[in-house]
Amino acid sequence: MPSQTILLDFTIDPANLGSLGAQQTLAGNVQSALTEFLPGLQQIYFNEVDRGFLCICTASRGIVVTIRGFPQGLITVNIEYFKDEKEEPLLSYEVRSF
Repeated sequence: MPSQTILLDFTIDPANLGSLGAQQTLAGNVQSALTEFLPGLQQIYFNEVDRGFLCICTASRGIVVTIRGFPQGLITVNIEYFKDEKEEPLLSYEVRSF
């Protein structure tokens, strides 16, 4: 019965983190993208941190998502949840063609 941690990171133009409104929009865009995979995702905390931001969200099954924006333009997303051995992971790294 392991816990699962999925770490994602990407970069954006640092100018897109220049204001509180821009930071909140960016966090909202990441949340919207994750909603397809994480049912019931909702923000429970948002705060500016040293010219960047920290956003914490929860979803069904006890999932916790941390979205962190750094002033240099680095965005990290950390998804943590508990998975029984017989359960399928929430996200896989399989490549699919549609």
